[in-house]
Amino acid sequence: MKIAFISLMMVAHFTLGNWVFAQERTIRGEVTDAEDGQSLPGVNVIFKGSQQGTLTNSEGQYTLTLTDSITTNTLVFSFVGYETQEVPIGNSEVIDITMNTEAQELEEVVVVGYGTIDRKKLASSISSIGSEQIEGDPVAGLNQAVQGKMAGVQVTQNSGTPGGGLNFRIRGINTINSSTTEPLYVVDGVPVNTDNFTGINRGGRQSLNLISAINPADISSIEVLKDASATAIYGARAANGVVLITTKRGSNGENRISLNAYYGVQELPRQIEMANADQYIGYAQDLYALNEVEPNPALFDRLADTNWQDAVYRTAPLQSYTLSASGGTEKTTYYLSGSYFDQQGIVLGSSYQRINLRTNLEHELNDRVTFGANVNLTRNNNNRVPEDFGRSAPVQLGVISRPNIPVYDENGAYYIDPVFGQRDNAVAVTQLTQYEDVSDRVIGNVYADIELLDGLTFRTNWGVDKLDLEGDFYIPQVVLWEGIQKQGFKTLQRYRTFTWLNENVLTYTKDFGKHDLTVLVGNTLQQADIDRITINATTFPSDQITLAGAAGVYTTSDYVAGWSLASVFSRINYVYNDRYILTANYRIDGSSRFGSENKYANFPSVALAWRVSEEAFLQGNTTFSELKLRGSWGQSGNQPRDFYEALPLYGVNAYYGGSSGYSPSVIGNNQLAWETTTQFNIGLDMGLFDDRISVIADYYQKNTDDLLVSLRLPEATGTLFTLVNMGSVRNTGFEFELNSTNLVGEFRWNTSLNMSFPKNEVTSLPGGDIPDGMDDASHYAREGYPIGSFYGYIAEGVDPATGNVIYADVDGDGERSLPGALDPEDRTIIGNPHPDFYGGITNSFYWNNFDLSIQGQFVYGNDIWNFTRREYESLTGPNNNISVDALDYWKSPGDQTEYPKPTIGASTNALLSTRWIEDGSFFRIRDLTLGYSLPQALGDRMKIDNVRIYAQVQNLYNFTNYSGYDPEISVYENRGSMIGADFGSYPRARTFLLGVNLTF
Repeated sequence: MKIAFISLMMVAHFTLGNWVFAQERTIRGEVTDAEDGQSLPGVNVIFKGSQQGTLTNSEGQYTLTLTDSITTNTLVFSFVGYETQEVPIGNSEVIDITMNTEAQELEEVVVVGYGTIDRKKLASSISSIGSEQIEGDPVAGLNQAVQGKMAGVQVTQNSGTPGGGLNFRIRGINTINSSTTEPLYVVDGVPVNTDNFTGINRGGRQSLNLISAINPADISSIEVLKDASATAIYGARAANGVVLITTKRGSNGENRISLNAYYGVQELPRQIEMANADQYIGYAQDLYALNEVEPNPALFDRLADTNWQDAVYRTAPLQSYTLSASGGTEKTTYYLSGSYFDQQGIVLGSSYQRINLRTNLEHELNDRVTFGANVNLTRNNNNRVPEDFGRSAPVQLGVISRPNIPVYDENGAYYIDPVFGQRDNAVAVTQLTQYEDVSDRVIGNVYADIELLDGLTFRTNWGVDKLDLEGDFYIPQVVLWEGIQKQGFKTLQRYRTFTWLNENVLTYTKDFGKHDLTVLVGNTLQQADIDRITINATTFPSDQITLAGAAGVYTTSDYVAGWSLASVFSRINYVYNDRYILTANYRIDGSSRFGSENKYANFPSVALAWRVSEEAFLQGNTTFSELKLRGSWGQSGNQPRDFYEALPLYGVNAYYGGSSGYSPSVIGNNQLAWETTTQFNIGLDMGLFDDRISVIADYYQKNTDDLLVSLRLPEATGTLFTLVNMGSVRNTGFEFELNSTNLVGEFRWNTSLNMSFPKNEVTSLPGGDIPDGMDDASHYAREGYPIGSFYGYIAEGVDPATGNVIYADVDGDGERSLPGALDPEDRTIIGNPHPDFYGGITNSFYWNNFDLSIQGQFVYGNDIWNFTRREYESLTGPNNNISVDALDYWKSPGDQTEYPKPTIGASTNALLSTRWIEDGSFFRIRDLTLGYSLPQALGDRMKIDNVRIYAQVQNLYNFTNYSGYDPEISVYENRGSMIGADFGSYPRARTFLLGVNLTF
C-alpha cells in the first residue's frame, strides 16, 4: 500500500511538473520611440496588476517569463515623459511596441474664469504651469513656483525675509500710486482679499506675503490670464491680470498617500566688502585733517576688528513636510493634506513658520447633482527684523557700523558705540527686539453643480476668506530705537477681515455637427468687513511689565471699514469645424469704492482665433502639428487702494484748546471712476514636428486711462491730498514661450525658454509731474517717460581741484549745484527701473532613472536706486563705515578719483544723483536640481508607487554688475510709482536642499 502511494505521488509530481513547465513561456521584445524609432532604455515593463516586471536594457530590449502564477493577460509599458501603454499578451512570444511622448502644453486643458477649456480651442493669452513642474521644484511660495517660467509675468521677491512679500506684475505697471499693481488672485473660484495685508510696519516698507496661506505642494495648476479676452470676465479687478490657483483633487479608484519632504540650509551668497578697523581709522583721520576739525580721540580707538556682516548673518536651516491622501470612489473623491514649513532667516532673529491643513471633497449625489467643498486652514508665524529705511535695521547696520568697536563689551553685554551713542548695536536689535506677526486664515468654498437639462448646468458657489492677524512689536529698554532711548517701546495691532462671496452661473454646452457652443451667464456678490486696532506705548518700568504698565500710551487708532462688489457677467465660446474660434465676454461691475456718479462700469472683450493647421491645405504636412492665429480686444478695470476715497471723511485727530475735535481727512470726489485698461493682443500658437517644438508668442498693447492719482491740494483745505482720475499709461510688449524636446532615447533633453520685451510710458498727465519718494522725491511720473522714473542730478565726476562732485547744468543757466549753491532746476529724469527684457530658461535632462534640471532667470536693462551704497559711499562723516572701493577718495588738489573729498555733515556730494544709480541686469542660476527615481519594479516590491530623491541648490550664482547684495529687490511693494529702490533690504539666501517624494 505504501509503495503504491509513493508511486502515485511520483507520477503526480512528474505529471504536474511537466504541466507547469509547459505553461511557462518567455516573452521578449523591443521598445522604441514612435517619433524617430530610437530604442528606449529604462522602460518599465510589468504584468498588469502584479509586482513582477523588468526594465528595458540599453538597447531597449526586455525579457519576461510568464508562469501560471501570472493571472493577467496584459503587459503595461511606462516611462517618464511617454504615454503609458497596455498591450494584450495573447499567444505572442515577441511583443515590440512604439511609445508616444506625452502631449505638449498646446494640447492641455487650462483653467479659465468660471470654467476650463482645451488649449486648442483657446483664443485668449494664458500661461500655465502644472503640478509636475511645481512638485519637481520645491518652493516656499507661489512666487518661486512662477518666477522665470511664464512670458509676460515678472515676479520680484522684494525682500529675502522669510515669509516676505512680493511683486507680481503681469505685462507691466498700469497705475501710479493710488491703486494696487497686484493681480487678482482666485483660489478654487474664490477671489482672495489682499487689502492691507501688511502686519505691523516698523522700520521698513515690506508687507507680508499676500498669498502665503497656500501650500505650493497642494497646487494642481496655476494659470495667469494676461490679455483682456481672458481677464474681462473678472472686470473691475482684472486690469493687472488674474492668477487662477487650482488645488489638487482626488481620483476615482486611486487611493494614494504621498509624502513630500525636504531639509536644507541657507547662507548669505556674498558680502559687501567694507573697510576693516585699520582702514576705517585711516579714513577717519583723513576726514578730520581735510576738514581741519578737532576729532574725538575715542573715534580712533581700535577696540576690535569687527565684520558686522559676519555678526548679523548666519547659516540657517529650512525644512518642509507635506503629507497628503487622495482617492475616492465613483461617487466620492477626496484630497486631504497637512503641511509644516519652517524657515529660519539668514539674519539673526528672523524666521517664518506655516502650518497648513487642506480638505477638498466632491460627491456625486446622482446623475445630475454634484456638490463639493474646498477648505484651507493656515497659521503663519512671521518673526521679522526691521529693514529698509529704518535706522535700526540690522541689514543696514551690518554694513555701516564702525568696525573698530566690538559686538560685546568685557562683561558680555551688547556694546554701545561711545562716540555715536544714538546708533544701535546691530546684533542687539536682532536678539532683543520682538517683532512678530501671527495670522490665522481660512479660505474655502462650498459649491453645487446641477444639470438642469442635457447640456445646461447651474453652479452655485459660496466662499469665504477670513483673516485674523495679531502683531506684537517691542523694543526693550537696552535698545535704542531710531537713535532715541524710549525706555521700552511697544506696538500691538489686531487686524481682522471677513470676506464672503456668492456666485451663481448657468452654463450651456452643445455640440452639433461642426459646431461647438458654450454659453455662460452669471452673477457675483462679494463683501468684506475689516477692522484694525493699533496701540503704541512707551516708558515701561521693566521689560517684564505688560502694556498696562506703560507710563505713556501716546497713540491709539481704531479703523473700521468695508467694501462690496455686485456684478453680472457672460461669455460665449463658439468653435466651428475645429478651425474658427470666437470668444466674447461682457461684465458689469458695481463697487462701493466709487462716487455716486460712477458706481457701475462695463467691461467687454472679444477674441478670434484661426486654427490654420486644420485647413485642408496643411493636412498631411509633417512640419506643423499645430498652427493657430489669435487676436483679441477688451477692457478691464482697477479700483482705488483705499475704500472711501469718493466720500468726504473726517478724523478725530484735531485738538482745539485741549478738547478733541474733527478735521477733514479726505475731501471726497463723487465723480471718482475706475481706471480702465483697454488691451489689444495678437498671438500665435505653433507646434512643430509632432510638437517636438512648441511656441506661444504674443504682441500686446495696453492703454490705461483715467488713472487714479493722489492730487496735492492747498493746505488751507485741511488735507493734503484727494483722489482724482487723470492721465493715461501705455504698456506695449512682445513675449514668447518656447518648449522643445531636443533629444529623445536613452538620454533625453528638454528646454523651456520664455522672454518678454516690455515698454512702459506715461502718455498723458494733465497738471504736470507727480513726484513720489524720499528726500524731495526720488521717483517721478512724467509724461513721455516710464512710471517710477528716477529723478535727480546728473553727476559728471569729481572736480580735481576741490574734491566736490560736479553736477550737470541741465537748465543751462550757467549755474551748477555746488556746496552752498544748489540749483534744483538741474534735476531731471536720470534712470528707468523697467527692464528692456526679462525671462527664464530651464533645461531638463533624463538618463535612466536620473533627472537633472537647471533653471535660469534673467533681467536686462533696468536701473536700481542703490540708497544703501549712498549711506557708506557719501563720505559725509565718520558715523558710517565705508566700502573698500571708496577708500580711493580725493585727498589733495589734482587727484583724479571717482570718490569725492570726505566731508563732515551734509554735503552736495550726497545729493540724489546718477552716482547712486546702477545697472540692475542679472542672470541667475535660480535652481540646480539632481534627482533619482527608484525603478518601478523595485518600487513595486517595496509596495511604493513612486520614490524620488533629489538634491537642489537655489540661488546658486548671480551674474551681475550690481554692487549690492541682490539686484532683485525693492523697498516699495505694490506701488507703481516707487520701484527699483534698495535701502537696506533683506538679501535673498543661497539654499542647499535634500528632499524626497514618496507615493504609496
